[in-house]
Amino acid sequence: MPAVSTRNTGRARRLLFAAAITTGALLVCLAQSKAGVLETPQPAGFSALSATLPIKSPATNACPASAAVAGWIVTNKPGKVS
Repeated sequence: MPAVSTRNTGRARRLLFAAAITTGALLVCLAQSKAGVLETPQPAGFSALSATLPIKSPATNACPASAAVAGWIVTNKPGKVS
């Protein structure tokens, strides 16, 4: 039986190692190039978070009758709500 040459297997291992290193380097470069492409955050729009409508019970405690009403609207930014 002919002897197996270790010369070719050593060359194949070096080639495989070089290919793995090159692939790893390319992946690192790709990851770094994509990391800088982040979108700038946009400011949040004006929106209502909650609303409260308290009604003071009329003096007669019966409806229909006139009652005092107030209202509060909580928003994410200061400003007027219309």
